[in-house]
Amino acid sequence: MPMLPLSSTLRRAPIRLWPIRAISLLLIIQAIGLLGISLYLFSNVDWESEFNDVALSVTALETASFIGFFVPVAAFMIFAAIGFFFLWRIAWLIAMITQGSSLFGALSIYFTFTSALSQARFIYLIMLYSIVLVLYLNTNDVRITFQSKTPLSGLPTDAEPETETVDALTTEKNNA
Repeated sequence: MPMLPLSSTLRRAPIRLWPIRAISLLLIIQAIGLLGISLYLFSNVDWESEFNDVALSVTALETASFIGFFVPVAAFMIFAAIGFFFLWRIAWLIAMITQGSSLFGALSIYFTFTSALSQARFIYLIMLYSIVLVLYLNTNDVRITFQSKTPLSGLPTDAEPETETVDALTTEKNNA
């Protein structure tokens, strides 16, 4: 029985685009939500009186920390959503990093801040959304789409050890 090359025996399933488009939409929604929360928190602080005082209040400092952390994360989420739309392979990694960063930021706020910001309901929503999106990013349809399509050049494939053993057997038979 002749051995077929590995590439001819395994056929790739067609790419299903609806999970990828769904992740793009979910990332855009999350980024808009984070930007909206940042804008809401920014508008609740009277920045004119804050800058006239000697030091910032706890609320202003926590709001500035929230905005300084989550606005760049939201920008990367938008970048990842665009990458998912165009099927860039790096988009999956960027999305996972932004979800981990978002979860880290929400947990940091929850455990370190002492004002009403740590008890706000949207912190729980950010945590839940990040966890659900990480689970969705790790589904089989999404992982297969962004998986490496060619093996790395320096690593042996499955066909090489079998070829070596067949070559060794034929040389032993010829020598005998």
